[in-house]
Amino acid sequence: MIHYTKFLIFIFFMIFSAKIYAKDSDQILVTGQRLSNSLAEEIYNTTRFNIVNLNRSSLSLDEILGRHPGFSLYRRQSSRATHPTIQGANLRGLGPNGAGRALVVLDGIPLNDPFGGWVDWRSLSPLLLDHVSIQNGGGAGSWGNRSLTGVIRLDSVNFNSISHALDIKYGSNDTRQADFIVSSKYENMSFIIGGNILKTDGFFGIKKTQRGIADLPLSRSGETLRLSAKFQNSSDIKFLLSAQFSSDNFQNGSVLAGSSSKDYQLSIAALKDYIDNFLNWEGRLFYRKKHFENIFEAFNSTRDTSRPVLDQFDVPSDVIGGNIKLRWLINQDLILENGIDFQLISGSTNEKFRNLGNGFTRLRNAGGEQVLIGGFFETNYKVSNKTLFNIGLRTDYWRQSNGFRKETNIIDNQLISEKIFRTNDGILLNGRLGIIHNIFDYVDFNFSVYSSIRTPTLNELYRPFRVKNDITEANSDLKNERMLGGEFSFSIDKNRYYFKTTFFKNDILNPVVNTTISNTPGFNKSYNIFIPSGGSLRQRNNLKKVKNYGIEVSYKLNLSEKIDFNLNYLFSNPKVSEAKFFTNLDGKRLAQTPKHQGNLSLAFKLNKKINMDFEYVYSSSQFEDDSNIRVLDNSSIANIFSNFLIADSTSIYISLENIFNKRSQAGISKDGLITYGPPRFLWLGLKFRK
Repeated sequence: MIHYTKFLIFIFFMIFSAKIYAKDSDQILVTGQRLSNSLAEEIYNTTRFNIVNLNRSSLSLDEILGRHPGFSLYRRQSSRATHPTIQGANLRGLGPNGAGRALVVLDGIPLNDPFGGWVDWRSLSPLLLDHVSIQNGGGAGSWGNRSLTGVIRLDSVNFNSISHALDIKYGSNDTRQADFIVSSKYENMSFIIGGNILKTDGFFGIKKTQRGIADLPLSRSGETLRLSAKFQNSSDIKFLLSAQFSSDNFQNGSVLAGSSSKDYQLSIAALKDYIDNFLNWEGRLFYRKKHFENIFEAFNSTRDTSRPVLDQFDVPSDVIGGNIKLRWLINQDLILENGIDFQLISGSTNEKFRNLGNGFTRLRNAGGEQVLIGGFFETNYKVSNKTLFNIGLRTDYWRQSNGFRKETNIIDNQLISEKIFRTNDGILLNGRLGIIHNIFDYVDFNFSVYSSIRTPTLNELYRPFRVKNDITEANSDLKNERMLGGEFSFSIDKNRYYFKTTFFKNDILNPVVNTTISNTPGFNKSYNIFIPSGGSLRQRNNLKKVKNYGIEVSYKLNLSEKIDFNLNYLFSNPKVSEAKFFTNLDGKRLAQTPKHQGNLSLAFKLNKKINMDFEYVYSSSQFEDDSNIRVLDNSSIANIFSNFLIADSTSIYISLENIFNKRSQAGISKDGLITYGPPRFLWLGLKFRK
C-alpha cells in the first residue's frame, strides 16, 4: 500500500505542475505524442491496426496483433495465461525465444523488460491505444539494438480524440476485467488518466487424463495505472510527461509456482513537428524500475504433491534511457533524418536452488550491467512523383560489464563458487536500403535490403530457469545476434479491393538457441546441476547461422456495404544451416515455429446497431525442442464477436472465443506431459466511449 500511495502522490504532483497541449491526429498518424511517421515507413513492410481494429473484440492486445500472421509470443497462449518470461514478441517465425527478437515501443519508449526482454502485454490495454504499427525486418533505422526482426510501435490514444471511455466485461472462469480512460483540459493543459484491472481464476493447462490433485489452474491478477500530460509553450514546442505503475501476479498451475512483479515507469519528452518546418525534432528521457519474483515447482510421478525447485525471490532491474531524433526538410523531394539513443541497464537475480526434498540448500546471486548507445543517419529522396528512395546507416556501441555469479551453501554460508565475468564491448555497423515505386495509380512495388542486431539480455547471460523437469542454464559468453535480410513486395489497392504479397529471405548469424546438453537423469558435474528423472538439461548457446525464407499475403475485400472479408497468410521456414558445435541440429527447424499460419475473418454489419465478426485462426504443427523430436499438433481456433449499440456512445457485446473448444497444444515436456492453450471462453461486456 505504501508503494501505491507514494507513486500516486508523485504522479499527481507532476501532472498538476505541468501544462499540456494536444494535436489532432491526421491521415499520416500525427499523434502529438511523437514525431510523425517517416516517409521510409511505407518502403519497409508495415502493417497497421487503427483504433477500430483495436477495440472491435474482447481479445487482449497480443491476441489482436496475432491477426498479423507473423506476430507471436513464444508459445500458443494468451498473455492472460502465460508466464511473463516467455512473452517476448517475435515476427515471421524468426526463431522465437522468451526474450523475443522484436522491439516494442510505446510513444517512442521501449517496453521490453530491461532484464529479460519480454513484454508485459497484460498492462497494455487496447482502450488506451490509438494505433499500432508492426514493421517486419527493416533493419537499422531509428530503432536499432533489440529490433532484430522488426519493431512493434504503439501510439497512445490522442488527447483530443476522447474525453472518457470505459470497457467492463465478465467472462468464463470468473474472469473480470475493467479498462478506463478519463481526460480533461484546462487552457493549454490537458491530461489523461487510464488503466486496467484484471482478475481471473484461469483454466487448467493440463487435461484431466494427465493432471493430479496438486495441479491448479493458471490464474492471474493485475492492475495498471497510467497518467499522461501535455503542454505547449509559445514556441510551439510540446512537452509530454507520462508515468505508469503496473503489477502482475500469476499462479503457474500449482500451489507455490508462479510470479509477481511491480513495474514503475516515468518519461518526459519534447517535440516540435509541423509539416512545413525546415527542422522538426523530438527528444525523450525515461526511467524504469522493476521488481520481479518467481518460483518453479516440480511434481511427483502421480502429480499429487509438488515441491519448489527454484525460488527466484528477488530479481531487480532498472534502466535509464533516452533518444533524440531530428528531421530536416531540405526541399519537397529530400528529407534527412538523424538521431542518437542510449540505454543504461542493470539487473540481477537472487535465488534459492537445489531442493532434493528437505528444503533449499544453495543460494545463487548473478547479474551484470549493459550499455547500449546508437546513432543513425537516413536519406529519404523522392526520385519522382512515383518513386521514393531510402538509404540509412546506423552504428551501435554495446558493453557488458560487472557480470558475476556466486553460489553459497545456505546452511553454513560457505562459498561454493564465484565467477567474475569479463567485460565485453564492441561497435557494429548496420544499414538499410529501400525503394517504393508506384507502377499504376493503384499498384505499388517495394524492394529493400537491411541488417540489424540484438545483444543478449542480462536474463539470457546470467539467469537459469526451469519448466517442470526441463532445466535451462544461462550463458555469460553469448554473442550478439545479427540479421541480414531482403524482401520485395507488390500491392494492389483499388476501391473495395486490397492485395499485397511479400517475399522475404533472412539469415540470422549467431542465433541464441536453447540447446540440449543432456537427457540423462542424475548429477551433471560439468554444470553442477541435478537433472531429475524425465527431465533434461539445456543451455542458451549461439549457433552459427539460421536461414529463413517465406511469403506473406494479405487480402481484403469489401463484398458489400455490409460485409468485409480479410485473409492473412504466412509461410516461414527457419532452419539451422550451420550449428557450430551442435552438428546434430543441422537442418532442424527452430522450435516453436509453425511452417504455415494465417487467419480469415468476415465482418457483418447487420444494421445500424448490430455488428458481428467471425474469424478463424490456424497454425500448422511445430516442434517443442531444438532436436525436432517433440511435435506439437496444428492449431485451429474459431471465434465470434457481436456488438449491439444501445445508445449513441454505449454498446454491449458478447464474444465466444474458441467456439468448438479445440485447445491448442502449447508445450510438451520430455516425459510427455502436454500443456494446452485456453478452452472455450465466453465474454459479456459493456463499452462506453465519448
